[in-house]
Amino acid sequence: MSAHYFIGMKAPAAVRPIAEAYQSQLGLPSLYKALPHEEDLHMTLLFIGSLADSLIEPLNEILSSISSRHQKLHLAINHLSYFGSSKGPRVVYLGLEHSDALVSLQQDIFRHCKDLLSRFEENRFTPHITIAKKLKPLTGKPIAKETFEGVPFEAGGFSLYTIHPDQSPKYEEIGYFQLSI
Repeated sequence: MSAHYFIGMKAPAAVRPIAEAYQSQLGLPSLYKALPHEEDLHMTLLFIGSLADSLIEPLNEILSSISSRHQKLHLAINHLSYFGSSKGPRVVYLGLEHSDALVSLQQDIFRHCKDLLSRFEENRFTPHITIAKKLKPLTGKPIAKETFEGVPFEAGGFSLYTIHPDQSPKYEEIGYFQLSI
């Protein structure tokens, strides 16, 4: 099986205690098969999937060019939410305040990667940091969406990651792209 890749931003250290508190408070370890290692907390900008080795260098060049056109981001995590049914969501996550600059960066990445990789049809982007996924069979517990005082952070760049499904942490940064100052 070929390696899988994604483009993302590592979550700041300030997110870890928030993720751990919600995981504990909501009993997520008993409900979900996958809770990310603290080093794996991130926001996905684009999931790529499998990628031929010959495309890694052109992808790095595109990402480097994109990063030079965008400034550092001032972001904030400010809510708990989920994908799926509130009775037993398939993914529980920490959400971010809306940021036009973040959306612009993600759309730029999507456009250029779509051209290079010729496989993306639509761009659905919900900025989030997953704290639990893969609901265990015959489990489920209602989870309420919740807002909290924003935890601000600065994102100085983004990364290209490869995925090691049988390791923990699972994600290995293979390229970092600094946003312009």
